[in-house]
Amino acid sequence: TNHPARSNLLSVFTRHVAGIESVQAPSGMWRQILDNPTLWEETSCTAMFAYAIARGVNRGWLDPTNMAVARKAFAGVCKYISSSGVISNICTGTSIDSTLTYYINRPRANDDQRGVGAVMLAAAEILLQPRLSLTLTNDEASVGHNAGIANYTLEVSTNFTDWSAAT
Repeated sequence: TNHPARSNLLSVFTRHVAGIESVQAPSGMWRQILDNPTLWEETSCTAMFAYAIARGVNRGWLDPTNMAVARKAFAGVCKYISSSGVISNICTGTSIDSTLTYYINRPRANDDQRGVGAVMLAAAEILLQPRLSLTLTNDEASVGHNAGIANYTLEVSTNFTDWSAAT
């Protein structure tokens, strides 16, 4: 908080988030080349952006409205996680090249370390700011903890007052 360039760094971060948000695909993902809508959606960069944005919001560096961008990204990433936990569509390591073909033809891997770690970081950071939904049915309260994953129930309790403070 006392760094002399803090305000400049936060300004760069805010502008960066606005820039990447402008090229976020409708699915929530970002593409192998961010501003090329014909290319494939890539899991690790999407997870890294989701993590950075969610962390920025959670630390007070970014406006809270940006959490919607991170959640949308994480929901997109979840489509590339199989029921057995395999994360797909991760670009393998990339050097620097001057040709578009190089980036288009990068291999895609499952469970590549670059993607798995980024997905776990994004999930953990987004889960720090859950959107709880409470549903009262008869004498039972269902608490939904939606952090970009639809229909996920955190816990069911018969005591509705247990969860009233969480909203």
